[in-house]
Amino acid sequence: MAKVLVVEDDFDVADVVRDTLRADNFVVDVANNIRDAKHFLSVSSYDILVLDWELPDGAGVDLCREVKMTGEPTAILMLTGRASTNDRVQGLDSGADDYLTKPFETSELLARLRSFMRRLWQKKAESLKIGSLEMEIQTRKVFRDGEEVRLLKKEFEVLELLMRNPGDHFSTEYLLDKLWGQDSDAGSDAVFQCIRRLRRKLDKPESDSLIALDHGFGYRINSQN
Repeated sequence: MAKVLVVEDDFDVADVVRDTLRADNFVVDVANNIRDAKHFLSVSSYDILVLDWELPDGAGVDLCREVKMTGEPTAILMLTGRASTNDRVQGLDSGADDYLTKPFETSELLARLRSFMRRLWQKKAESLKIGSLEMEIQTRKVFRDGEEVRLLKKEFEVLELLMRNPGDHFSTEYLLDKLWGQDSDAGSDAVFQCIRRLRRKLDKPESDSLIALDHGFGYRINSQN
């Protein structure tokens, strides 16, 4: 599941983009200015940034440069009414990965974002393995000691995040924001129940859990099991 931050000060355009992406199973947050966008970027990570050029408190190309300088692997699509060749060149030179002018067709927007995601996933491992736990990304299959373990969608997403980041801790709040989305009605109990189900499906009797909880830090994958 890809997470997208839309930075757009036209509320009608922002609503269209948000609704279109959510209908295609993207997790979407919306900021209407650079200040709010920087806040979102400071507390969460995003796979894609859909960025307008002319914003109330600055230029989208400047924010684009800042994001690229952080080294985060966020793909950036400039979505703007500035359609001249010079504007396109400036936008791409600022670090944008693609450039789409308004007015636009939502089908083309989706196609471009799906292209981003294909390139992103191609860079990532086709499979993950930690101890006797294996995950096949493309087929969305999980195996423990060679036996397939059937997981629900959110269970798979939580486990994938943990397995892609061995040793890293993830708080309940981070998991909710990253995997359930800002506007979800889910609370901390949804994360607790998801982790509980994963442990029940994956853990071995008389062994430490594959998913450890270090109080004050968060959940992590236990690479020793």
